[in-house]
Amino acid sequence: MTILEIDHTSAVRVLAVLVGLSFTSATNLAADLRDREKLIPTIEPYLANSPPKIDGLLEEACWKDAVPIRKFWYLDGKERYDDVAMTLVCYDQSNLYLAYRMRMNDFDDMPGGSTVRDQGVWFHACCQTFVQPTPTSGYYVFTLNSRNTQEDEKDRSIFWNGHWRSAVSIAEDRSYWQAEIAIPFALFDLSGGPDNRWRMNLAVGSVHYDHFSAVRESYDLCWSPTWGNFHGAPYFGHLILKDIDWDRRQCVLTASATVAEPGKLLVSAEFQAAGSSRPGRLSVTMTGPDGAAISNSETVMLRDESDSRELSFDVSQVGAYAFTVSLHDTESNIHLAERLIGTETPPAYDAWFDRSLYTDQTQAKLTVERWLPGSPGQKCRVSLHDVNGHPLGESIVAQFDDHSQAVAILDLTDIPEGRHRVVVGPLGGQEEAATPYLTHQLTKATPRKGTVHYNERGVLFLDDEKVFPFGLYYFPIHERNFNADLFEEFVGAGLNLIVAEWTSEQGYVRIGEMLARHGVYTINSVQNGGGVRGLLERHHRTKEPNEKEQLVKQLHQRIADMVKYVADHEPTNLLAWYVADEPGPPQLPFVKPQIEITAANDPYRPTLIVPGGGLASIAFGPHTDILMPDPYPGFPGGPMLTVAGYIDAAHRAVRRRKPVLAVIQAFKDPPQTGIMPTPAELRCMTYLALVHEVAGLTYFSFNDMHLHSPAQWAAIKTLAGEVRDLAPALTETPGILAAHQTASTSQVHSRVMQVGRTAYLLAVNTARWAIDGVTWELEGFQNGSMEVWRGNRNVEIHNGRFRDRFEPLAVHVYRQEIE
Repeated sequence: MTILEIDHTSAVRVLAVLVGLSFTSATNLAADLRDREKLIPTIEPYLANSPPKIDGLLEEACWKDAVPIRKFWYLDGKERYDDVAMTLVCYDQSNLYLAYRMRMNDFDDMPGGSTVRDQGVWFHACCQTFVQPTPTSGYYVFTLNSRNTQEDEKDRSIFWNGHWRSAVSIAEDRSYWQAEIAIPFALFDLSGGPDNRWRMNLAVGSVHYDHFSAVRESYDLCWSPTWGNFHGAPYFGHLILKDIDWDRRQCVLTASATVAEPGKLLVSAEFQAAGSSRPGRLSVTMTGPDGAAISNSETVMLRDESDSRELSFDVSQVGAYAFTVSLHDTESNIHLAERLIGTETPPAYDAWFDRSLYTDQTQAKLTVERWLPGSPGQKCRVSLHDVNGHPLGESIVAQFDDHSQAVAILDLTDIPEGRHRVVVGPLGGQEEAATPYLTHQLTKATPRKGTVHYNERGVLFLDDEKVFPFGLYYFPIHERNFNADLFEEFVGAGLNLIVAEWTSEQGYVRIGEMLARHGVYTINSVQNGGGVRGLLERHHRTKEPNEKEQLVKQLHQRIADMVKYVADHEPTNLLAWYVADEPGPPQLPFVKPQIEITAANDPYRPTLIVPGGGLASIAFGPHTDILMPDPYPGFPGGPMLTVAGYIDAAHRAVRRRKPVLAVIQAFKDPPQTGIMPTPAELRCMTYLALVHEVAGLTYFSFNDMHLHSPAQWAAIKTLAGEVRDLAPALTETPGILAAHQTASTSQVHSRVMQVGRTAYLLAVNTARWAIDGVTWELEGFQNGSMEVWRGNRNVEIHNGRFRDRFEPLAVHVYRQEIE
């Protein structure tokens, strides 16, 4: 074996060659990274003899013995402030305790901010605690505002929740406000071999936002500058926690809650604990929509191998259910782990059509699903009405089967064009019909080339041909900067989508016609086209109610004119209308009419929203056709799980019956001090989106990528070829195939696909460390050899199982021909 020793400068030179940087710029980057690391602080907090009372007053002895942190920085590390905030940190055997005291500005309205957990808490004066227990675990964020409203997340997923305690108080002279927080160690994933050195960051902010931007002076400071956004985990400070037996606490606990059958919810828990075999207890407490709680527990043996349990709960209410799943070491009386999970039941009755738009079809298939318990064979009545409520033809009686589903086939032959209402209700007289189970919409339009619809699985179709769009936001396609050679490169790589913005309706038509000749699709922006942006900005600047009202009318008319003009030119490659970028839930009343106006003026193309986070997906999902979340992890060290979390939230919002696309980060965040995602990170994010079943992908780069980021451009062209080859499988159902993975390696996400006789298993390591022994149990695959596609190797399936090793951020595509 030959060992090649490379000094730091030589390593930087090699890096420069690999990523297409000049040697000088790569050397400067490395020096900059070293300078940043010098500012990373360390704290060894006080081990408290008795815990503080969480009341927001900071009067306990443990706080008097704690060393205060007073030095806070702007994110870029260039300015330090010693008089804005103070933080105290201590701990005991069960909890991490933090106390914040923050200066109040003259304009601070205290208490202020959100009163709803997990909804925009950081939009007001707040404190944030970032914790990463081990390099091989995710990181957690605990946010608290002056109203004592909590927001928490893991790896930027707002749907992670934990039980932690907090309290706030405001000084009598209103010169400062303070917060007191207790975070149980049981909330953290301690499966990666924790020791006494953790990562932590502390952030304080006085921020005032309207819908779009900060409107008043504010400060955003942190203990350890992160150089990009607050989520730069590689630059968190060091937290030393001594005199705790972390080896004893090393464990795995994963849990999920699912709908099992009508009236039943199922909690599945998988656990594993390091060390010798010992007794333990697994407990689950379910809290229903009415606040009533039911608990169940089982005695288990804790050992260094995976074990699992399933607990079933009978429920009779429709709504959201929360489950607290706990693992306790009864021998040492240590609360090892606690996971707060949740699920939402389906509606009591739900319905969906087999496609979103009907043209020359003579039949429409409506599936009705009942979730609350009922008798097999129960029947319902399905009737079709126009917008004025007049019946269109005779009603249909449908019968629920053993799976609580009923199918009704509607005859569309004599139905007029337009939007109609479908009413599903019980059999019986007029009194019963007046309270239907649900109403649903059906749209019928004149057949026209270029019609886009989606099926009940959210797969996109253009003129009844399946489409998997894969492309870029910014690409030089306007007349003033069109590059024919570059465009040929774009098409040749397999990219087939461009998001078009910043032009007139006439420009959209010209761009569409040019791209159509090359088989490239477009998504046209409503908000950044045809002069709409100017009206939007004027609307958000003015405070005069009458002027706002007039601007809204102009805005709606401008959108209608632009969309109708483009639609009347019968574009054949327009996939969707992009109505709004990153709106939050408060903007729904403002954006919803724009969605409706767009749909009314072009019924042949779906509407699209890029939601501003998971909660925005829930708000906008029922009102738009497509959600296209933009999960930007931020680099260096951004969590790949951000991609999965945003996409899953969008799927949840549309109940997996509408298309979910994704926007992948291909830029520095922020542009001045951030770092580009590497080709490996781009590949990981791309395949993670595919694993989570997106219906299409785009990359956002902020610039002409081919000029400013040649390494990114090369990586995306390579990915385009791979996605083009996989597209037929990405739009098909997997049939009888299935794969079940061990929970101890849950950082690897996977998906089974099938097209014809070819079976695929896509697997992505979301972690920045290698994972060995990833094991799957397969259904529908054959024992024997399975190819690692584009990997020049095979794996062996024995008794329906196989194992493999994953390098950091690795992507494996397994392929097998099945009988």
